[in-house]
Amino acid sequence: MRAAELALTRRALTCDTVCPVPTPRRAAIEPAPAIPADVERRLTGIERGRNVELTLAWEGPADLDLQVVCPDRSRIRFDRRAGCGGRLVADQNQGGGSTASRPIEHVIWDDAPAPAGRYGVEVSLYSRHGEARPEVPFQVVLSRQGQVIEQRAGRISAERIGQGVLTFEMPMPSSAATPSPSAAAP
Repeated sequence: MRAAELALTRRALTCDTVCPVPTPRRAAIEPAPAIPADVERRLTGIERGRNVELTLAWEGPADLDLQVVCPDRSRIRFDRRAGCGGRLVADQNQGGGSTASRPIEHVIWDDAPAPAGRYGVEVSLYSRHGEARPEVPFQVVLSRQGQVIEQRAGRISAERIGQGVLTFEMPMPSSAATPSPSAAAP
Protein backbone atom coordinates (compact mmCIF):
# COMPACT_ATOMS: atom_id res chain seq x y z
CA MET A 1 0.00 0.00 0.00
CA ARG A 2 2.78 2.41 0.93
CA ALA A 3 4.58 1.70 -2.37
CA ALA A 4 1.44 2.59 -4.38
CA GLU A 5 1.09 5.90 -2.50
CA LEU A 6 4.74 6.77 -3.20
CA ALA A 7 4.36 5.95 -6.91
CA LEU A 8 1.25 8.16 -7.15
CA THR A 9 3.05 11.01 -5.36
CA ARG A 10 6.10 10.72 -7.70
CA ARG A 11 3.80 10.80 -10.75
CA ALA A 12 1.98 13.89 -9.45
CA LEU A 13 5.30 15.69 -8.76
CA THR A 14 6.60 14.81 -12.22
CA CYS A 15 3.40 16.09 -13.83
CA ASP A 16 3.83 19.46 -12.09
CA THR A 17 7.08 20.00 -14.01
CA VAL A 18 6.27 18.22 -17.29
CA CYS A 19 2.49 18.45 -17.84
CA PRO A 20 1.25 21.59 -19.59
CA VAL A 21 -0.89 23.98 -17.59
CA PRO A 22 -4.25 24.50 -19.29
CA THR A 23 -5.07 28.03 -20.37
CA PRO A 24 -7.88 29.43 -18.22
CA ARG A 25 -11.14 29.64 -20.14
CA ARG A 26 -13.11 32.84 -20.10
CA ALA A 27 -16.80 32.46 -19.45
CA ALA A 28 -19.05 34.22 -21.90
CA ILE A 29 -21.22 36.83 -20.27
CA GLU A 30 -24.67 36.78 -21.72
CA PRO A 31 -26.58 40.04 -21.62
CA ALA A 32 -29.58 40.08 -19.33
CA PRO A 33 -32.76 39.48 -21.28
CA ALA A 34 -34.83 42.49 -22.22
CA ILE A 35 -38.49 42.83 -21.29
CA PRO A 36 -40.55 40.62 -23.67
CA ALA A 37 -41.63 42.55 -26.77
CA ASP A 38 -45.35 41.86 -26.14
CA VAL A 39 -45.13 43.26 -22.61
CA GLU A 40 -43.02 46.20 -23.82
CA ARG A 41 -45.72 47.08 -26.41
CA ARG A 42 -48.42 47.00 -23.73
CA LEU A 43 -46.37 49.43 -21.64
CA THR A 44 -46.53 52.07 -24.39
CA GLY A 45 -48.12 55.17 -22.89
CA ILE A 46 -47.73 53.86 -19.31
CA GLU A 47 -45.48 55.67 -16.83
CA ARG A 48 -42.15 53.87 -16.51
CA GLY A 49 -39.88 53.61 -13.48
CA ARG A 50 -36.25 54.70 -13.42
CA ASN A 51 -35.16 51.75 -11.26
CA VAL A 52 -37.36 48.69 -10.64
CA GLU A 53 -40.56 47.77 -12.52
CA LEU A 54 -43.04 44.98 -11.91
CA THR A 55 -45.55 44.11 -14.62
CA LEU A 56 -48.51 41.71 -14.70
CA ALA A 57 -49.83 40.87 -18.17
CA TRP A 58 -52.76 38.67 -19.26
CA GLU A 59 -55.43 38.45 -21.94
CA GLY A 60 -59.22 38.59 -21.82
CA PRO A 61 -62.02 40.30 -19.90
CA ALA A 62 -61.05 39.28 -16.34
CA ASP A 63 -59.72 41.81 -13.83
CA LEU A 64 -56.49 40.49 -12.30
CA ASP A 65 -54.76 42.41 -9.54
CA LEU A 66 -51.04 42.74 -8.86
CA GLN A 67 -50.03 43.14 -5.23
CA VAL A 68 -46.64 43.84 -3.69
CA VAL A 69 -46.16 42.76 -0.07
CA CYS A 70 -43.51 45.04 1.45
CA PRO A 71 -41.08 43.89 4.18
CA ASP A 72 -43.12 45.84 6.76
CA ARG A 73 -46.22 43.81 5.60
CA SER A 74 -47.88 46.87 4.00
CA ARG A 75 -49.11 46.38 0.44
CA ILE A 76 -49.20 48.14 -2.88
CA ARG A 77 -52.48 47.22 -4.59
CA PHE A 78 -55.58 48.61 -6.32
CA ASP A 79 -56.92 50.29 -3.15
CA ARG A 80 -53.52 51.43 -1.80
CA ARG A 81 -51.55 52.53 -4.82
CA ALA A 82 -48.32 53.59 -3.09
CA GLY A 83 -46.02 52.09 -0.49
CA CYS A 84 -42.41 51.09 0.20
CA GLY A 85 -41.26 53.66 -2.36
CA GLY A 86 -43.31 52.18 -5.23
CA ARG A 87 -46.48 53.19 -7.05
CA LEU A 88 -49.15 51.27 -8.95
CA VAL A 89 -49.40 53.31 -12.16
CA ALA A 90 -51.54 51.01 -14.34
CA ASP A 91 -54.59 49.00 -13.24
CA GLN A 92 -56.40 47.87 -16.39
CA ASN A 93 -59.67 45.94 -16.80
CA GLN A 94 -61.15 47.27 -13.55
CA GLY A 95 -64.61 47.23 -15.10
CA GLY A 96 -63.90 44.24 -17.32
CA GLY A 97 -62.57 44.03 -20.84
CA SER A 98 -63.34 42.04 -23.96
CA THR A 99 -62.00 38.69 -25.05
CA ALA A 100 -59.51 40.68 -27.19
CA SER A 101 -58.23 42.75 -24.23
CA ARG A 102 -54.49 42.62 -23.45
CA PRO A 103 -54.36 44.40 -20.06
CA ILE A 104 -51.50 45.03 -17.67
CA GLU A 105 -50.93 46.17 -14.13
CA HIS A 106 -47.67 48.00 -13.52
CA VAL A 107 -45.80 49.00 -10.33
CA ILE A 108 -42.74 51.25 -10.54
CA TRP A 109 -39.96 52.42 -8.25
CA ASP A 110 -37.92 55.44 -9.32
CA ASP A 111 -35.44 54.69 -6.53
CA ALA A 112 -34.62 51.33 -4.98
CA PRO A 113 -37.57 49.90 -3.01
CA ALA A 114 -37.31 50.73 0.68
CA PRO A 115 -37.02 49.37 3.28
CA ALA A 116 -34.44 46.64 2.73
CA GLY A 117 -35.78 43.11 2.99
CA ARG A 118 -37.88 40.54 1.19
CA TYR A 119 -40.71 41.70 -1.08
CA GLY A 120 -43.52 39.36 -2.10
CA VAL A 121 -45.50 39.52 -5.33
CA GLU A 122 -49.05 38.17 -5.51
CA VAL A 123 -51.65 37.95 -8.25
CA SER A 124 -55.36 37.67 -7.59
CA LEU A 125 -58.43 37.27 -9.77
CA TYR A 126 -60.59 40.16 -8.62
CA SER A 127 -63.49 39.50 -11.00
CA ARG A 128 -64.11 37.28 -14.02
CA HIS A 129 -66.22 39.88 -15.89
CA GLY A 130 -67.53 37.14 -18.21
CA GLU A 131 -64.25 35.23 -18.52
CA ALA A 132 -65.23 31.74 -19.73
CA ARG A 133 -61.90 29.97 -19.23
CA PRO A 134 -61.63 28.06 -15.94
CA GLU A 135 -58.10 29.44 -15.46
CA VAL A 136 -56.65 32.75 -16.59
CA PRO A 137 -53.02 32.52 -17.74
CA PHE A 138 -50.74 35.42 -16.81
CA GLN A 139 -47.10 36.46 -16.71
CA VAL A 140 -45.22 38.62 -14.22
CA VAL A 141 -41.99 40.41 -15.17
CA LEU A 142 -39.65 41.95 -12.60
CA SER A 143 -37.14 44.24 -14.30
CA ARG A 144 -34.47 46.71 -13.33
CA GLN A 145 -33.50 49.48 -15.70
CA GLY A 146 -35.09 47.61 -18.63
CA GLN A 147 -33.43 44.24 -17.98
CA VAL A 148 -35.42 41.24 -16.75
CA ILE A 149 -34.44 40.08 -13.26
CA GLU A 150 -37.14 37.42 -13.03
CA GLN A 151 -40.10 36.34 -15.15
CA ARG A 152 -42.83 33.93 -14.11
CA ALA A 153 -45.90 32.53 -15.82
CA GLY A 154 -48.91 31.11 -14.03
CA ARG A 155 -52.64 30.48 -14.06
CA ILE A 156 -55.26 31.65 -11.64
CA SER A 157 -58.80 30.38 -11.11
CA ALA A 158 -60.08 31.27 -7.62
CA GLU A 159 -61.56 34.76 -7.23
CA ARG A 160 -60.20 37.18 -4.62
CA ILE A 161 -57.50 34.85 -3.29
CA GLY A 162 -53.92 36.09 -3.63
CA GLN A 163 -51.53 33.65 -5.27
CA GLY A 164 -47.82 34.11 -4.44
CA VAL A 165 -45.81 34.37 -7.64
CA LEU A 166 -42.30 35.44 -6.67
CA THR A 167 -40.18 37.17 -4.05
CA PHE A 168 -37.21 39.48 -4.38
CA GLU A 169 -34.69 40.98 -1.99
CA MET A 170 -33.72 44.62 -1.64
CA PRO A 171 -31.06 45.62 -1.99
CA MET A 172 -30.78 43.22 -4.92
CA PRO A 173 -27.75 40.92 -4.84
CA SER A 174 -24.95 41.87 -7.21
CA SER A 175 -25.82 38.82 -9.35
CA ALA A 176 -29.09 40.58 -10.22
CA ALA A 177 -27.23 43.67 -11.39
CA THR A 178 -26.98 44.20 -15.11
CA PRO A 179 -23.51 43.15 -16.30
CA SER A 180 -21.60 45.51 -18.53
CA PRO A 181 -21.19 44.15 -22.07
CA SER A 182 -17.38 44.21 -21.82
CA ALA A 183 -17.19 42.33 -18.52
CA ALA A 184 -16.04 38.73 -18.59
CA ALA A 185 -15.36 36.20 -15.86
CA PRO A 186 -11.84 34.73 -15.62
